Amino acid sequence: MFELYKEKVKTLGNDFKKDPDFLNRIRNLGFKLDEYLEAVGYDAEKIEKDFKAKAAEVQKHEIPEKIEAIETLGGGGDSSGGGKDKYGGFGPQPE
Repeated sequence: MFELYKEKVKTLGNDFKKDPDFLNRIRNLGFKLDEYLEAVGYDAEKIEKDFKAKAAEVQKHEIPEKIEAIETLGGGGDSSGGGKDKYGGFGPQPE
């Protein structure tokens, strides 16, 4: 964010109202830009208000708390031996 501030970047991306591909698709549908935006229910004021509300929200990303790992055989769930398998050693297996 600080790097964007230093470079005086105010917006990210391009304005969809000036995108030639988007405008061409609208023309192919037989609409003008204003007619299309009205047909799909686009409300610039509502979107601006929603954006400002979400932008004002502080997002806190914390590192999850470490927990002890669960040891499994074979890299997945243990389906052999009925859960009585042993690690290492060549002693007798329970019957």
